[in-house]
Amino acid sequence: MEVCQHFRNECDAKADIKVRLFVKEINFSLHTDNVTKQYMKSEVVSIFADDLLVAYDYSDDDRSMNVVVPNLQIDNQLFSTGKYDFPVVLCAQALYEKSDILPEPFYLECYYKYLKGKPIMINLRMKLFEDEFKVNSLNCKFSPVRAYIEDAYITDFLDALVECEPTNCAYKSKLEFERKMLLANQITIPRDVETQAIYAADPLQLRSFCIESMNVLLSVHTSVRLYIALDHSPLSFSSYEKSHLLTMPLKFGQSLGMHYLSGAIFGAGWVVGSLEILGSPSGLARSVTTGLKDFVSLPVQGLFRGPWGFVVQMFPFFNSPLIMI
Repeated sequence: MEVCQHFRNECDAKADIKVRLFVKEINFSLHTDNVTKQYMKSEVVSIFADDLLVAYDYSDDDRSMNVVVPNLQIDNQLFSTGKYDFPVVLCAQALYEKSDILPEPFYLECYYKYLKGKPIMINLRMKLFEDEFKVNSLNCKFSPVRAYIEDAYITDFLDALVECEPTNCAYKSKLEFERKMLLANQITIPRDVETQAIYAADPLQLRSFCIESMNVLLSVHTSVRLYIALDHSPLSFSSYEKSHLLTMPLKFGQSLGMHYLSGAIFGAGWVVGSLEILGSPSGLARSVTTGLKDFVSLPVQGLFRGPWGFVVQMFPFFNSPLIMI
């Protein structure tokens, strides 16, 4: 009788696992009830995600995970109170057409390939280590988005998050200090030093990290001392790429924040150009520059044309700066 080769030691079958998880809709909302509102529950923010798909591929040579989010929107649920200007905090620039059709389980692979060929809002591609379920490399791609920021809403949103801290949900009694007896040549390590040592013992390790270039239409309304408004100001951020990372998460966050902060500063010419205060400051500066150029160049050109030419050029000399401004 012949024995099946799968029961022999020389069997060399390779494992090939594919997992597809599809979620039609996700809705996450934050509610708050405090004494200032007489403990009436009110909704602060809602996050909607449509047609989310997670793909996990495992083989002997490669382990990867891909998270596809075609549509994501963050809504300001306090807009109905009339104290805020924007009903939306974040959304895609292109309108996403929702469908009620659910893909069949045996068609998920085809639907996954179909989504990858479409312009999706968020696409996260991760490579995992071969021996553990840990991210080895990460690539992030975002479609053009609209962001609406309002200082009054951000303040109320942060106040609501403070109420969600575990320290505000449960009472913890103060621990009594106990005197410890140390042996010879022993010292006590301060708690802060111990915490930092544990934090430094597990650094962030990534073979590659990339956030591809992205475009944002930014709208900002603030009224701390003076009402200032930016409406649909285009910002373009270059890609952020790092390889062979071995650093602390705090340092990595600082580097990432400085990259996008510098991108916003270099794009300030577009932002300031859409300020509602002073009309359009960039247009004003351009007009003043043109007026000053004519203020100097026109009389000089008239001198080379003789006395009469100088008199003729004197009229634009006085008129140009006023018209331009």
